[in-house]
Amino acid sequence: MSQYSDEIVKLPANLPDRPCAGDVVRLVAPGWEWGMVNKESCYIGAIGMIGGETGKSRDHADITFRFSAHIDQYVSCSGGPGTIHTDMSKLRPTDEVILVEAWRWIDGRAARDNALHYRREARVWEWDGQ
Repeated sequence: MSQYSDEIVKLPANLPDRPCAGDVVRLVAPGWEWGMVNKESCYIGAIGMIGGETGKSRDHADITFRFSAHIDQYVSCSGGPGTIHTDMSKLRPTDEVILVEAWRWIDGRAARDNALHYRREARVWEWDGQ
């Protein structure tokens, strides 16, 4: 059976000053829409997570809204209705850090009912959907 932890994972001290996998993005523009990604899932204030290698920054972000995040050395998000690919330079920094829910395999072993759910800190970036 999956387990739930009171553990709160703190941000690493050595993160770059750019958006990284594991950071979150808040949508600050009205009703961004593309295909199945619509106003109901990407409303003003919606939070998405950046996927990729944990703590690493790239030139582009894959942002998944309504996410479930599996985090170990790689941030793998499912959810949606979709993942949005955008240029990292479009994301604006904030001073906010929020708690998000994530999960990982217990003892690194992928098996049924072997997930550990926990909370972790995440930096918040803003995006206007452009």
